[in-house]
Amino acid sequence: SHDLSNSLMTLQVSFEMLTQSITPNEDQKKRMAYISNGIGHLSRLIEDLVDWASIEKGKFRLEMSFFAPGAMAEESLAGSQGRAAVRGLSLKARIEPGLPMVAGDKRRVMQVLNNLLENAIRHTSKGGEVLVAVSRAGDFVRFAVQDTGEGIAPENLDTIFESFNQARSQAGGGRLGLGLSIAKEIVGSHKGEIRVESPGLGRGATFYFTIPGAKVAN
Repeated sequence: SHDLSNSLMTLQVSFEMLTQSITPNEDQKKRMAYISNGIGHLSRLIEDLVDWASIEKGKFRLEMSFFAPGAMAEESLAGSQGRAAVRGLSLKARIEPGLPMVAGDKRRVMQVLNNLLENAIRHTSKGGEVLVAVSRAGDFVRFAVQDTGEGIAPENLDTIFESFNQARSQAGGGRLGLGLSIAKEIVGSHKGEIRVESPGLGRGATFYFTIPGAKVAN
């Protein structure tokens, strides 16, 4: 992963220098967007591999703190607006007022939410909708990502969080099938739960996970 990261950094720096040195035409802008997306995709694959290796070796660690779940969700949504707009999707939020602070590793919890958002956007066709809802669930805070996309076959629901499972990756361009298993590890490390529901193929899906409130952690 270190060697891959070094090579990718060289590509990224060279690409950024190129974009600053030319005024691209429309065709070149499209090609440059493909390159930028490809670099981002490779970067996420490397991150997945590093996280998975840490989990396998028992070296996965959390940096715990207290943070506001609603603000974190809004931050994640802001980072996904561009991708949703490019795909012609409606990205909405429903955040319950007065949510308690949660105890956890903010960066890792956001990684889970970003992963679920990216999957929802990738697997929802133009004109569809992705909704992020954050609400209280007893002593926990519940994050849900609901889409109107291609859905998940019933036989894949029980195995979708397993490592290298690509039930929701094949149509999206070759992810390794590690993102959801890493998400499960992160949520489990917080003593939360992650689940998925889908009425079937072509009928959308809802992923949701819980993180304990600050009082529970104490």
